[in-house]
Amino acid sequence: MTPDRWRIVDQLLDEALELEPASRQAWLQQQCAGDAELFNQVQLLLVSDGAAHGQVSQKISNSVVQFHEIESGKLARQAGPYKLTRELGRGGMGNVYLGERSDGEYKGEVAVKLIRPGMDTDYFLDRFKREKQAMALLQHPNIARLIDSGTTEDAIPYIVMERVIGRPVNEFCRDENLPIPQIIKLFIQVCRAVAHAHQHLIVHRDLKPGNILVEADGTPKLLDFGICKLLPGSEGGALTVDGSQMMTPDYACPEQVNGEPITVASDVYSLGTVLYELLTGQRPHILGKYTSQEIYQAICETEVRRPSQATKDRARARELVGDIDTIVLKALQKTPSRRYLTATQFAEDLQRVINHEPVLAHPDTTFYRVGKFVRRNRVPVALTATVLVSITGGLIAYSRFNAASQRHSSETRKLASAMLDDHDRIKDLPGSLPARESMAARSLQYLDTLSVDKSKDEKLQLDIAAAELRMGQVQGSVQGSYTGDTTAALEHFKKGFAALANSEDTLEANLLRLNLYRAQAKAIESRDAAQAMAVHDKAAVLIEALLRRYPTNPDVLSQSAHLLGATTTTLRKLNSFEPALIKSER
Repeated sequence: MTPDRWRIVDQLLDEALELEPASRQAWLQQQCAGDAELFNQVQLLLVSDGAAHGQVSQKISNSVVQFHEIESGKLARQAGPYKLTRELGRGGMGNVYLGERSDGEYKGEVAVKLIRPGMDTDYFLDRFKREKQAMALLQHPNIARLIDSGTTEDAIPYIVMERVIGRPVNEFCRDENLPIPQIIKLFIQVCRAVAHAHQHLIVHRDLKPGNILVEADGTPKLLDFGICKLLPGSEGGALTVDGSQMMTPDYACPEQVNGEPITVASDVYSLGTVLYELLTGQRPHILGKYTSQEIYQAICETEVRRPSQATKDRARARELVGDIDTIVLKALQKTPSRRYLTATQFAEDLQRVINHEPVLAHPDTTFYRVGKFVRRNRVPVALTATVLVSITGGLIAYSRFNAASQRHSSETRKLASAMLDDHDRIKDLPGSLPARESMAARSLQYLDTLSVDKSKDEKLQLDIAAAELRMGQVQGSVQGSYTGDTTAALEHFKKGFAALANSEDTLEANLLRLNLYRAQAKAIESRDAAQAMAVHDKAAVLIEALLRRYPTNPDVLSQSAHLLGATTTTLRKLNSFEPALIKSER
């Protein structure tokens, strides 16, 4: 087959792929105008292209280019007023040359992109025009800017771009041995550039390290909008119909492989693949032979490993665990609606990692937010702790000489309450047991100094009961960061109940009683499940009374749910499966 014949086949194949499958055959018969051989060739390629997920059309286009490059056997030397000195690279439909002005208007190197020989069909000319329109719209410090455009003496269109001297972003991060925070800061700039394109209704569709160059000063530049898509509503939006699936498989999203609609979420996915590689040195999709079936399975079916599991660097893996794992996997969700809605959201979550703030991709829990606060404010928290210790010592001395002072009593109680609150904030932090035990003990010590002459102080008794509860919890649990001394714990719970013995029948006092019941049952369950069940029964009587009085109170409902779960667990330990089932159904 001659190069010209291949060119006709390639043009018809590209245009047919833009149509709905049901209308392709009638359209093709009309275009072939009785040329049965041409019709059969294109029809066969259409069937093969569908089975190969768009790879056939791309190979045909490459063959056409090779035919014409061999036939021409020469390098372009001039594009309008620009002298082309050497080839810089080749893309899907264009060659890029190093150029400089030959008319003396100004000096300086530029990058000149021309349609590759054999690809000057209407289809690819439209794509080239689309790239020029996209670059004309984009003015961003991290996007290579458009300088000029025109056509050569041979009527070949070209565009002139800013010459970017840099390394692909993956090579830059590797060669410079950038730590994870620096990689993220660099990548945030890339996300901002992509977001700028999206704001102008332009989807890049080919985000990969080779299209993100980093200059010597660390500035990333986004290149090559050659297969970009102009979304409806943008200038030139009529050119948005997609034909063959032009993509780079290692960084392509599932919808590109499946031939589904391309949106800004498609670029978010590709950004995720690039970040994955920068952080781990590995690509998220494992591809070997790059067959259509392998590409489909790797991108559309196989779940991506967590970045922390992909890197061989143990120290780096520890840094990736948690927020960074979660953010990257959110960007790499197979379903577009489950990814970040925009590249801006992606960038903002990464910035939160740098700032030690809670990220949107992470479940929002109180402990998670407190942990982020502590990391974000390590110095102030440390200073506050130092000041608190100093105040503590002063208050102890002050309490010995001014036990009768009302002001002293108030301040001491505030300090005890603050220390209990701090205890709760750090209770799940690794290695916090000694500090928690000290906080609870000091709180009890302060409260005990006030209890001698204030046995009728209702609020003080509640504070003492709460402190005894915390101290018992520190000592009593057999799991996690606790001492496991259940005997000492039960003594503290007993003192907690005693402090509440004369309390009024208020909601606050009763909620404290329920917490004491729950902690008491948990402390003794491992050694005597039947005794723990008896404690649950006492709590059940109280919770039923509270539900009648406060049927919609969230704290009461929460206590009821906790009691139900704890009771069911205890019954199962007693092998009382039928009662456990009844309890669960209640």
